[in-house]
Amino acid sequence: MKTEHLKTFPWATLGRPETQSDFWSKWQQQRDSFRLFHNPILFSILVVLPKQFSEETTKHHLEECFASLREQSYQHWETIIVGCPSSIRMARKLISADSRFKWIESSAHSATKLRNHALDHASGSWIGEVDWCDVLSPIALFQCALELQRAPETSVLYSNEAQLDTHSKKILRFLSKPNFSWFDLIHLNYIGGFWLVQNELLKRLRFDTQAGDHYQHDFFLRAALETENMKCVPRFLYYRRATFCPEIAQASLLPLINRHLKHKGITAQLSLHQNQSGSFAKISPAVDNPTEHLISAVICFHNQVDLTNRCLRSLVRARGKVPLEVWLINNGSSEAEVKEINNTIASLPFPVTMMDYPHAFNFAHMNNLIIKERCRGKYVLFLNNDVEWEEGSLDDLVSWLQFPWVGTVGILLQYPNGLIQYGGFRGIFGGHARIARIGHVREKKDFVYCGKEVFGNTFAACMVKKTTFDEAGGLRTLELANGFGDVVFNFECLQRGLKNLYLGHVRAVHLESASRGMSYEYWEEFALEREFPDILEKMLHFDLGYDRTPASDGSLRIFLKKEFIPILFEKWPGLYRVKPHLKRLVGRLLPILTH
Repeated sequence: MKTEHLKTFPWATLGRPETQSDFWSKWQQQRDSFRLFHNPILFSILVVLPKQFSEETTKHHLEECFASLREQSYQHWETIIVGCPSSIRMARKLISADSRFKWIESSAHSATKLRNHALDHASGSWIGEVDWCDVLSPIALFQCALELQRAPETSVLYSNEAQLDTHSKKILRFLSKPNFSWFDLIHLNYIGGFWLVQNELLKRLRFDTQAGDHYQHDFFLRAALETENMKCVPRFLYYRRATFCPEIAQASLLPLINRHLKHKGITAQLSLHQNQSGSFAKISPAVDNPTEHLISAVICFHNQVDLTNRCLRSLVRARGKVPLEVWLINNGSSEAEVKEINNTIASLPFPVTMMDYPHAFNFAHMNNLIIKERCRGKYVLFLNNDVEWEEGSLDDLVSWLQFPWVGTVGILLQYPNGLIQYGGFRGIFGGHARIARIGHVREKKDFVYCGKEVFGNTFAACMVKKTTFDEAGGLRTLELANGFGDVVFNFECLQRGLKNLYLGHVRAVHLESASRGMSYEYWEEFALEREFPDILEKMLHFDLGYDRTPASDGSLRIFLKKEFIPILFEKWPGLYRVKPHLKRLVGRLLPILTH
């Protein structure tokens, strides 16, 4: 018999709405199969009660939370409920007697002391936490037990989550998460709401009473010093009331991150990066002897003198302590255009060399020639001539690229009107195209202002080590002359065990193909599935912040957004200049047309 509070709950375990009958049918199947677990794991779930909860809404939330625990399809668990005596008395009135609930009265006031007190009473081999006003999917522990059977070496397990409205009527937002990323973790506590940790690890490290509101983040940072066996269950198993905003950093978080970096042997400058969406942790590791290094920037151009001049001038403000040289590759520009660019070059405070490439535009071959034969820098900056650097320094990219485990470092790109053009690569289900397609993160809610690990960075503005470029054999001049060469290079870095990092506090304006125009690249995209199926599969299932809740493929909304707009740009490349305005217009019309 299902608990009354959960009968009309908006379940969406795999990222799409599920009917009640479908959800509870799967729940019953798991319930019946529980007996087949050999040596089932005992889970201990901590619930810390508020000091008082007298309002009816608060009681309802608490009842839903307890109901979601009591109705787990996995039956080998205990719940440790800790709170002050008055909270315990109030809560016990809301639930019927159940021997799996342990009630612990505590006089402690801080969140960390209450949790540490509860830990002493947890007997499970895995310990987790659920907030008193949130809901754990009734199939959550079953799915976690399956994952731990599949990967018994795991030390920390966590899941995707969704945000609920106050009355539990609908889901407001879905938050997917990556598999463990140390770079993500030092910038934000993405592990988040529901997690499970090995008993021995959690009780040994415990929660630091000096960490304040950041006690969870601090714990996972300390755990990461001992293990990287942290895994994500790519299902939406946790439903929280509060808005998920770990990207909003506080000054009190910075000392915890700095302490962790020192344990890792990294000296860094930490600050809060402010923008219209809030404050974010900016982490810049120190570069030893910066003047002994060199950045070689490579910029290809064909006419469009205004764009190229703006790009060159913007590098003056982007330049930091690491010296810079620029290589300009001229692809058949007019004499007047070249003369005007030479006038600009004469005024720049860094060396600029112009080379002619009198053949058909081939981005891969042009860059290979210069980088392999001419560039002297340890670091290579790919930069489109339609990119104008706005905020941040080239040193910010070098500060992370200096580590041997880093493949590429990219930045935030915006349209002139402030809309986001690029915030990292993401995988998109192809709809009627029937292939996994590569897209850009374009929504502010997807952590575009935060430092994060990504699957790849666009070569519109991206830095790599020259040794990495050489080891990869450069770009592919035949099959990927002008499209998806950057995607393949990033994927090859991943295959070599290198990480691709994105810095949301470094920003430039990108006019996106205003110089070269748009080309037909479907063949190149299709070839990715054949060569990189494993990476594409991860892109489709593990990605920080990607809302994986599309409508059905046949809906008008999906056709307009995923099919009709790309067809327009492929048939009429001239529309590309007004792309941001069209996207905004269609975004406003979609709710009306598909209502």
